[in-house]
Amino acid sequence: MIKFFNYLVKILIPISLVILINFLIDKRALINQNYIKSFEKSLRKMDLSVYFNIPERKLAKIRIEKFNNSSFKNMITGSSRVMMIGKNTNHKVFNLGMSNFTINDFLYISELINNSSIAIDTFILGIDPILFNENSTLDQWKNFHNDLNLGKLRRFVSIKYLMQNVSFPNYSNWDGNKNDYVKFSDGSIRYHINDREQEVNSTIENQIVKNLENYKFINTELYNLFINKLNKINANKIILILNPYNPIIYNELIELFPILQKVEDRILLLKNEKIIIIGSFNPYNISLSKYDFIDQVHLNKNGIKKAYSMIQSPIRSSDVQ
Repeated sequence: MIKFFNYLVKILIPISLVILINFLIDKRALINQNYIKSFEKSLRKMDLSVYFNIPERKLAKIRIEKFNNSSFKNMITGSSRVMMIGKNTNHKVFNLGMSNFTINDFLYISELINNSSIAIDTFILGIDPILFNENSTLDQWKNFHNDLNLGKLRRFVSIKYLMQNVSFPNYSNWDGNKNDYVKFSDGSIRYHINDREQEVNSTIENQIVKNLENYKFINTELYNLFINKLNKINANKIILILNPYNPIIYNELIELFPILQKVEDRILLLKNEKIIIIGSFNPYNISLSKYDFIDQVHLNKNGIKKAYSMIQSPIRSSDVQ
């Protein structure tokens, strides 16, 4: 019995230690918010070189709470395709872009904005075709919530997560290095040099196909819910940006997934005195070439300048802090 007890102790002590370290640091903010709050506090003061996987939705929640105390009047959100809009592209805007943005992300953010009594001059939303896809399997939006599940609990006994938590440095004051992945103080980013200078393949990426397959009709309920929430946002002006695709894949993409044109046509119907529509899923409509992209979906700095040329001051500003 004593031997069994000693054996049990030898097993439980290292497991408990792993759980404790993962909980105390918890870079993904699964339970403990202290690390991401510290990161957000640093971000308000300076641009940061980042070396860890930022929990984008947990960060967005914290940053929305700080919006009224910032110097910003304009806000942009959407998928990773809008995350570069900001300091590096000469736009003065509070960036809340996040990877794999879906209708659920928009619904959650719009509620946060309304519940926080935020007053916005111009609200900008990047539109991707997947927005009204009821069959989307993307579920990163669930990371907004702090509820525990089996998957999160497993992370705390994970050696892999332990190694992520104890690896340093995680971020530092950006020193101007042109190669780094940078998170600017306005929330926008600049991708790492390896991502900015990659060779673009003409074969449509699997994730793009997965996002659009079995997507033939716009879900009317989602569309109407979207309109309802959009109109409730406390902003003087709303700009919807149709995020373009790289010409290297567009012709094949629109042939495979005609839903792209259906979504664009439906979004264009929303244009009114308050809502402005710019851009197009079709890169040829806004004179973009393959040289305006860093990959199949993300514009480079020159491409952003072309696609966002209709956005007027004060969103475009040479007086970027």
